[in-house]
Amino acid sequence: MPEEKNEFKVELFVKFLYPGIILKGDAYTYSGDKVWDGGTPFTNEIIHDLKEQGVVKIFYTRSKVAQKPSAENPMVSPQTIEKAVDISHEIEHAVSSKSIIPEKGVNEVVDGFINDVSSSEGTVLNLLELKEYDDYTYTHSINVCLISILFAKKMNYNEKGLKIIGVGALLHDIGKQMISKEILNKPLNLTRDEFEILKKHPIFGYELIKSQSSYGTLIQKVVLLHHEKYVGKGYPFGLRGEQIGEVAQIVSMADVFDAITSERVYKPARPYWYALSTIKKESGISFAPRLARAFVDDMPKYLTETEIFTKGGFVILNTGEVGEVIDYRFPQSLKPVVNVFINSKKEVVRYPIPINLEFDDSRNIENVVTDERILQRLNEIKDKILLKKEKAQYVPELEPEVIAATEIKPEEPVEIPAAIIESAQKPEQAQIDKDLFIDNETDLK
Repeated sequence: MPEEKNEFKVELFVKFLYPGIILKGDAYTYSGDKVWDGGTPFTNEIIHDLKEQGVVKIFYTRSKVAQKPSAENPMVSPQTIEKAVDISHEIEHAVSSKSIIPEKGVNEVVDGFINDVSSSEGTVLNLLELKEYDDYTYTHSINVCLISILFAKKMNYNEKGLKIIGVGALLHDIGKQMISKEILNKPLNLTRDEFEILKKHPIFGYELIKSQSSYGTLIQKVVLLHHEKYVGKGYPFGLRGEQIGEVAQIVSMADVFDAITSERVYKPARPYWYALSTIKKESGISFAPRLARAFVDDMPKYLTETEIFTKGGFVILNTGEVGEVIDYRFPQSLKPVVNVFINSKKEVVRYPIPINLEFDDSRNIENVVTDERILQRLNEIKDKILLKKEKAQYVPELEPEVIAATEIKPEEPVEIPAAIIESAQKPEQAQIDKDLFIDNETDLK
């Protein structure tokens, strides 16, 4: 059966099939005989028949994963990405069948990511883009793994540290594998009871890692603590500061960044500037200030090759001033040069006020103006001011033109509902190893 260019062949050993496993595409033998329909659960009978016929391997084809349009020279090879997708499906199958997590495959994927990231300095991380909502779990976990490894490398983690962070990141949401997809993609707000169940998914993931793998306490710690907050208002324990540890916070920042920039059934994807600004705002709240600062300052140029704030675009500053982006030191800068045309009182200024945000710590960009009606009005104001400046050597005192604040009001932040754990059967409260809270991260750099 000929392969199409947009498809990828996935091989499976028959001995690893189990009743209930569902493949994304039709399954074939290597002689070209179709043995099962994609999207249909395998049965005991078909698995037994394949073994009786001496079939060792089958394969199916699925669409290649899509990548966010950001990397002409990708940091990670397509082969490594595809291997990660396959392993993510194996993890899902292992959880659903209550079998052992495929550690060898997980380790190979993380080693591949570390090798690619370490040997591809100066290129851009090729993150995955969600094509189907059902694929969010593995797409998100792979992106969080890639971002975490790259950031940890920039923070001078050694090979041991990169491996622990990479494995922990790839498995950080494994507790959500028990979620029904109807609830996972629930478009409406969660109930209080649903959210309380949700907050237990790190414990469920911790239990899975502890019981179904040989991974040690630091990886367990990432899975258990990636929703804790620096000020102590996270879950499941409300730990604070150094109690959380750095490895879990690194994965937490990667988790937040990818969640904000990924589309879900209940929310659109937000731009990179919004995610980075959110991490900056959460400095000292959700994340240790030094980690948030390093992430926002160092990571943008490795996440996209395109402008974060487009030249000629209008932005709103935290002061309420409105201006046009006119320059930047590099395209991924969060601190461009802005020509302010409307001051903090919503008054049109007489002359454009250039502000280099790199040298002004009191100002930062709060929002980007996208409303076409407002953009047209702002361009008219800009043209009027620039024309007066060009034609007149002397500009008489003018009454300020006032723009209603409601015309350029920043967007309300979009709440990002989290998935919840299916409540059909709640495991008992986990017994947490005290070793998780000992300062055991000192040899990772």
